[in-house]
Amino acid sequence: MRRLHHFALDPFSRKLRVLLREKNLAFDLVDERPGERREELLHLNPSGEVPVLVVSKIANFAIDLPEAAVAVQMSGTFGSRQEEAQRLGRITRPKHDGRQAHFYAIVSRDTIDTEYAAHRQRFLAEQGYAYRIVDADDLLGPALPDIPA
Repeated sequence: MRRLHHFALDPFSRKLRVLLREKNLAFDLVDERPGERREELLHLNPSGEVPVLVVSKIANFAIDLPEAAVAVQMSGTFGSRQEEAQRLGRITRPKHDGRQAHFYAIVSRDTIDTEYAAHRQRFLAEQGYAYRIVDADDLLGPALPDIPA
């Protein structure tokens, strides 16, 4: 079963809990409190840090994470094709232990972002990058029906 380590008052954690419940995905909650360094969590993650880094466009130029294995781009609207190629190139560099890296771009359908994403996809394919589009419905099941107001 899935296990979600969360802080109950964190709004992002709440969104994830709501999404998991809406999709009827079973999960266990494990409460984590800022400032506590529980032995179980330290065993899973010896640094005691949350292994996620959230950055803005500054990461295009000023950050180097050679061992990062996953990047998730939440919005590429108005971003250039070259910027996305830079991000992709940085994340997919060979890792010292041979791990393969993954780059995910999350794009909301029926928005202007889909047009920008299509342009970036063509550019990356021309540069020789493999590109696969996966619909959220294929991963999480069908979208929830609209609820009348």
